[in-house]
Amino acid sequence: MLRHTLGTNPAADPVVYREPDLLYRASVARSKDDRYLFFGSYSSNTSEVHFVPADRPTQPLRVVQPRMEGWNTRWNTWMGGF
Repeated sequence: MLRHTLGTNPAADPVVYREPDLLYRASVARSKDDRYLFFGSYSSNTSEVHFVPADRPTQPLRVVQPRMEGWNTRWNTWMGGF
């Protein structure tokens, strides 16, 4: 996933999140209050979630839940509580 700033050249967009494992899907979502951006990867039985404050999107991503086999919260639904 890339971060784009309007009015800049898309070729210069930095990578924000990359999932190298083809068995995983990557996703991005906002919190219900629009204060955070969540980036995650998930497979059938494993999830991983990171976040960054939406008003400071250039900060490094912080881990909510590191990748752990057997932990799959279907994070898109789970993070809806934030």
